[in-house]
Amino acid sequence: MAGFVAGGAPVFGLVGAALGRLRGRLTPLVAVALLAVAGWTLLSGLRLGGWVPAGGGGGAAAAAASAVRVDASGRQTVTIWALDRGYRPAVVTARAGVPTVLVLRTSGTRGHTRAFTIPSRDVDIVLPVSGETRVDLGSPGAGRLDFVCASGHFPGSITFR
Repeated sequence: MAGFVAGGAPVFGLVGAALGRLRGRLTPLVAVALLAVAGWTLLSGLRLGGWVPAGGGGGAAAAAASAVRVDASGRQTVTIWALDRGYRPAVVTARAGVPTVLVLRTSGTRGHTRAFTIPSRDVDIVLPVSGETRVDLGSPGAGRLDFVCASGHFPGSITFR
């Protein structure tokens, strides 16, 4: 926290001094710009923490819904793409108590998302640049299974219900 205060104080001081000199019609414009940047920063932090799916919108919900398939034998397959800038979908809901296979797909992926980790299961996999990697998850009970790239920048989760 002290580092944030020390690094942010000069910026906030300059913004305050500039606003003090620009009283008038420009002040509301600067205030709106600061609020927009603060909102964008907050949303980015929530996405990074895995509380808001990256990409947003109906497309993300549709991708998450189509990521889970159950075959005739009752085996559940959860498919997640490892892209250079994260996992798609990053948030998935699947059935608990069902034999489950996680399929990780890549296509020309060169980023650090190739180093895939499931911390609670001590799973660390280096994915190929292009291809498919299967991970047998057994029959997970109800709960959330978090995953992340090795650097921790791109989190995701599978919630079993």
